[in-house]
Amino acid sequence: ALQQTDANSDTDAPPRIGIINFDAHLDLRQSDVATSGTPFRQIAEHLDEQGQPFNYCCIGVSRFSNTAALFDRAEQLGVHIISDEECTNKKWKKIAAQITSFIESVDIIYLTIDMDCLPSSVVPGVSAPAAYGIELSFVERAVKL
Repeated sequence: ALQQTDANSDTDAPPRIGIINFDAHLDLRQSDVATSGTPFRQIAEHLDEQGQPFNYCCIGVSRFSNTAALFDRAEQLGVHIISDEECTNKKWKKIAAQITSFIESVDIIYLTIDMDCLPSSVVPGVSAPAAYGIELSFVERAVKL
């Protein structure tokens, strides 16, 4: 069962849903048809139509696997991005603080892991393998958090 914090318990407002996605790609692509690259743009548009905020944190984003337009779109939507390079080079304490801050800003977390966030040497069979990626141990540690 999903647990909700007390942040919205005194109001009729819908719970604030936060999406944490481990992925090399932002998946915010503009397209006339739904594809594997469009789901979070579709969610953002749906929430906008409902007058609800889009709370999206993408962890493991590769600067080489996303266009400048996608990064611009992410910025417009207020997406929290933690790059694959940050996951490797930044101290865990700082990454954990970023993730915790995001979690504390919402009532419910929807967690998803796209296997292509891992290095191609770990998951060679994905459709868009990441040359760099983030370590499986990092993903496990972040999911536990």
